[in-house]
Amino acid sequence: MENRLRNYFPLIRERKEVLKEIGESSGLQALFRSWTPERQEEFLDFCTGMKGVKILYDSFFKEIMSPEYTPVRLNRFLSLLLGKKVVIRQVLP
Repeated sequence: MENRLRNYFPLIRERKEVLKEIGESSGLQALFRSWTPERQEEFLDFCTGMKGVKILYDSFFKEIMSPEYTPVRLNRFLSLLLGKKVVIRQVLP
């Protein structure tokens, strides 16, 4: 299947390019080989733009919208959703 996203996002690489980079680093090779074949395919699909990261999954969302690390990002997101300015004052455990 042709990767048409590359026409719009030239930084997306072909599968062979990603595999070549993995092959040039013993650390990357070891890590990549430690994954199941399904995980390897999923990773290659992400890198080549064939699939996207499931951003609304809890683990991704928690990292991206963490008020501890990026309070401004969460403030803006909540402000857009609620239609009024939101400012996080304190993060509760």
